[in-house]
Amino acid sequence: VFWVRNWDNPEVYEREMIALSATEYVLFANIFELGTPTSSDLIPARIDATTGDLNWLSPRLDLVAAVPFVDEVHAVTTIDQSHYVTSRIHTAGAPYDGIRAGLSKFTYDGQHLWTKYLLFPNNVSRRIYPTDIIASNDSLVVAYSGDINGISTNWTLGLIRVDTLGTVAWARDFNVAGSGQDMSTKIVATPFGYLVAGRTTNTSPPRLFMMAVSTSGALLWTKSYGDPAQEQALFNTYASNVVDVAGGFMMTGHVVQAGGDEDILLVRTDMDGNVVCSQVTPLNAITTVLPDQSFDTQIQEIPFVADLQNVPTVIEDAGIEDICV
Repeated sequence: VFWVRNWDNPEVYEREMIALSATEYVLFANIFELGTPTSSDLIPARIDATTGDLNWLSPRLDLVAAVPFVDEVHAVTTIDQSHYVTSRIHTAGAPYDGIRAGLSKFTYDGQHLWTKYLLFPNNVSRRIYPTDIIASNDSLVVAYSGDINGISTNWTLGLIRVDTLGTVAWARDFNVAGSGQDMSTKIVATPFGYLVAGRTTNTSPPRLFMMAVSTSGALLWTKSYGDPAQEQALFNTYASNVVDVAGGFMMTGHVVQAGGDEDILLVRTDMDGNVVCSQVTPLNAITTVLPDQSFDTQIQEIPFVADLQNVPTVIEDAGIEDICV
């Protein structure tokens, strides 16, 4: 271990850290203080890679200045020396009906350029939570979960393809049959388009699944794995639980066995989502074409009342024993 640091304010938590060079990282974090006028804000920072010292700290960024409430980073990606952040933002203050997927552009060194929110204006009741963002060629793709018709917990999942100016090319919503609440967790770029990992939370039992979508937003297939009676879940609600591997994909999770025992789940498939040695269950999903709209929002920068610092974390070296299994 070269260094370990923590913030001196326990309300700060990190979401993404990206290496700018061999000597410096850019960090996208949040500060969550519901007792303050703006509740929760983004705070980009730059960190010395050698020492962990704080090189630069942005003011708090309230992404909807007109009605400050919760702004929360969910994922970050980079194209051509610019960083793109997708955040949960509240365009109507505290009520659920204004929750939207936000998209913000930052310079390479972490300076904010613009923020937009996607799909629906703030005068209609919708509840959309972004879960991931990736760069694919010269475009961005945002994954989300939520209610595209209101503010219920009857969630579906979907993808929004956006250019680097924040203009929506297309948006598609997918409603997995037999599930009243679908949640996306991770998206990866593939030769055929995009692979989305997701889970159902109110089916009996809950299940993990993978969904393939073309570059034009067409649903190719949706599949779950293992015994359909097996309860499958994630320890972390928005875990990044799928990766592309040579010739296919690997998804992780855990299963709940009879008696309450929990075991690790690993699923490795080919490019068509098939597994030779285990049961594969095709799932149906209804596709809905969504509005290709984005909306500008004005932000405000809020200086910290007291300097925020990242301070050394005192740790003791632990004994490490190599064990061959």
